[in-house]
Amino acid sequence: MMMTSFASGDRSVAGHVRDSIVITGDRAKVVVTSVGGLPLRTPAMARRPLTENAAASMLFVPPLVLDLSRPTSWLHPQAEVLPVQPRPEVGQLVAAYRLRAGAQVRLVCGRGGQGKSHLAREVCARLREEGWLAGTVNLGELVVPDPDHAASRWARLAAALDSRPVRRLGSGRRHRGALLVVDYAENQAVALRLLLARIAGNPAIRVLLLARHESGWWRELLDDPALATVVHPHPVVLGSLGEQQAEQVQAVHAGAMRCFAARLDLGRREMAVLGAAGRRTGMFGTTLDLYADALLKVLNLTPEWRGSAPGHARENVLGHLLVHERRYVNACLRGAGITLSDHQRDTLLLAPFLVPAETGAEAARAIGVLADPGELADRKLRTTANLLVRLYPGDQSQLWAPPQPDRLPDTHLLDVAERATASRDWVDTVTALCAEQAPHRAATSARVLIRALSTPDAERNYPAGLQRLRAAVEHLVETNPRGYVEPAVLLAPLTFSRCVSAVIARAHGPHAVSGDYVRGLDNLLADLGFTVTRTEIAVAVSRRLVRTCRPGSDAPAPVLAEHATRLDHLALRLAEAGNRGKAVRVARQATALYHRLVTVEPGPYQARQAAALSNLALRLAEVGKLGRAVRVARQTTALFERLAAAEPAVHQADYAAALNNLAIQLAARGQREEALRTVQRACGIYGELHSPAVGSTPAAVLIPAELAREFLLAPGDLADPAGTVHASPAVTGIETAIEITRAGTTHRRPSGYQPALASSLNTLALRLAAVGRTERGLSLAAQAVSTFRQLVDGQPDSYRPDLGAALGTEAALHLHRGELAEAAQTAVQATGIFRRLAGTNPAAYEPGLVRSLMIYGAVLRAVGEPEHAVAALAEAAHRIERFAVALPRVYRVVQHRIRAGLIELTTAAEHRKPAEGNEQWDSNYQNSSTPSGLTCSTPRRTTLTP
Repeated sequence: MMMTSFASGDRSVAGHVRDSIVITGDRAKVVVTSVGGLPLRTPAMARRPLTENAAASMLFVPPLVLDLSRPTSWLHPQAEVLPVQPRPEVGQLVAAYRLRAGAQVRLVCGRGGQGKSHLAREVCARLREEGWLAGTVNLGELVVPDPDHAASRWARLAAALDSRPVRRLGSGRRHRGALLVVDYAENQAVALRLLLARIAGNPAIRVLLLARHESGWWRELLDDPALATVVHPHPVVLGSLGEQQAEQVQAVHAGAMRCFAARLDLGRREMAVLGAAGRRTGMFGTTLDLYADALLKVLNLTPEWRGSAPGHARENVLGHLLVHERRYVNACLRGAGITLSDHQRDTLLLAPFLVPAETGAEAARAIGVLADPGELADRKLRTTANLLVRLYPGDQSQLWAPPQPDRLPDTHLLDVAERATASRDWVDTVTALCAEQAPHRAATSARVLIRALSTPDAERNYPAGLQRLRAAVEHLVETNPRGYVEPAVLLAPLTFSRCVSAVIARAHGPHAVSGDYVRGLDNLLADLGFTVTRTEIAVAVSRRLVRTCRPGSDAPAPVLAEHATRLDHLALRLAEAGNRGKAVRVARQATALYHRLVTVEPGPYQARQAAALSNLALRLAEVGKLGRAVRVARQTTALFERLAAAEPAVHQADYAAALNNLAIQLAARGQREEALRTVQRACGIYGELHSPAVGSTPAAVLIPAELAREFLLAPGDLADPAGTVHASPAVTGIETAIEITRAGTTHRRPSGYQPALASSLNTLALRLAAVGRTERGLSLAAQAVSTFRQLVDGQPDSYRPDLGAALGTEAALHLHRGELAEAAQTAVQATGIFRRLAGTNPAAYEPGLVRSLMIYGAVLRAVGEPEHAVAALAEAAHRIERFAVALPRVYRVVQHRIRAGLIELTTAAEHRKPAEGNEQWDSNYQNSSTPSGLTCSTPRRTTLTP
């Protein structure tokens, strides 16, 4: 059956050679369970609990021990200082979990500080009243690069889930169950899969996921066939209490101030001042901002705190609240007989905020690393450490932990970095504290450091601190790659791609990583799936693996085969990164090795050879060598035809894919008659595979989408631009494909067919316009754009290029119908998308930006803005120049078209005036870089991979 790339797991393999079917040559189904990119060892058995209470203690994180003398701790839900604000989502979730047949897994998402933890706490409390086991589980310890540590934690969790008390929860008349709450679910994709696979057989176990967003990771869960009936597809999106009506916000704010004031025993005068302050309350972006503002106003009125933060700006309320936090720490230190400067105090706070400590000795050691001997003598290190443990207590596995809410330690890190004497001093401090940690502890430090980079308004409030935080993480990646490379890849791949790539390439030296580690990282990339932000890292991994497995002159066949496979994967990733010329050279090396293997031992390697040849054909077509591409595609088709004749159940779908790719190459060369016959053969094979006789085998699940692509991509490309050559068969074929794909969306994995459906709609829109049915084409183009917008919401990195191209199609059709305002709006969006993408990866996305600029220039000319039209086309001409030099067969024609348009515009004597009603849209094409949340799409093809 069709599979995504065995090499990378990336959608890139089906990605920027968007029109290709990917095939694994050896048909092997390799299942790799990895945690943090490393194989998860089989955990030792743990003793199963005999009672429900014992099971709960093994499953759930124990309640935090809060120091309620610290005012900032009152913001934590477990402090129970603030009144519970009624939220309808609590009742909805409780009602859903009460259903015996309901979905086991549900998601609540919202920005940091919106109250997700409060909501989960209320849901758990309601269910516990009904006899449920409910609480928060810590999956973070299952996703650490230390297999022994992860295995021991997994053993306890698995023993509790498999225990008799948990399994019998749903067996009685009264419906009971166990609710497992997972916080920061977006960072724990691998551990989530392990957990959900474990609970799939017990419907009494339910899971509530809390996350800041639903992009990428959530869509992958929904698309997993094994989880399709387990996961509820619609997340609960939590809004802010601070975004309600002004009267409601004031009431909540005033109630919070009264609660905080009661804790501090404020007098009547202060309460009157608070009442006046509450009436001046505005709106707040998050629930946390609302409560923090209330707390800050109360603290600023109390005698012991007055003057520490006399005024505050709402956008940095946590920064001002931090002043009180530090002042409280000062008071506690003085009470213990320790006097420190502000700088030394703030530096020492980095220890509990950044590094885990399981014992008092470890905590004292961390303090000792940061302490200035002139201010803190050795005999007081343990005293200071014990004090910080009491102030910031951890869970049962750690003595201390960063304070809550998360933005408080994040703001502290940024502020200390901002006030450091020099960047080198800050980097040295963080390195001394964090660099020598074991991998599972380093992962904790990396999460805090990288999370702080996304602190709201950090660029305005702490510009130098933000840059220094990045520099510190880069240095940690370089000096302790086993601890910090994987967190960087998981949490911020774009920010640290250059640094991570350099570390991966380093095979020798004190901080080099081993080949086995890089293979584990390759497995991690495969588990994560394709995103644009990880392309550079994926290329670096493939290059290192190619060098690692380079064979000698007398190498045995398995070693040669591994090297050929690694070369083929590198070619795929290079093409995705836009380095097409080098991708061709690498793909040729892979096919030469497979040819050598088949000459000696044909049986095991023929399928891999055929798939590698198919990829080579695609690479050749990308650089404009169409004649060679057709010859290689014919060779591929012949090989798969022989393989399918010998083993039809295994290779029939591969044969159809090869026919499809051959048809695309033939059409590109103008051999339309043969191309049409070839793609009809491919459609006939797919039709047989999709027949009811096939049943519901795993291969049949993906066939409708691929069958649709055969109808819509190749015949669509065969249609003559004027609609005179094969236009009717092409349109009919694409319409058939759309019906097949729409039927596929009713399958239990509807999201798996949405990209193919959107591509079908976009392609049919172009073909309909070619035969004069522009109105119908525009309707379908709008549907394609809408579908890709939804896909971008879930996986922005994967589908944003598609959305940009689809918007370009819609803009062109609006222009064709004379709907200039609509054409301008969509053209601006398409150009903005590709401008941002090209800024990330020019080699891959500048051609798309050129196409959108050409469309935008045509729109500008039509509305009577010739100067701006010239500017757009001039930019397109400048950007296409290097591509036309490097790949003249592909881009020279485009370059000539742009130049012709520029000449015509600059020499025309008259231009049309702007159409009435179009004056309001911004005609400055440079503003096309500003639209947010926009997407669009181009017609896709089909790619083959070994």
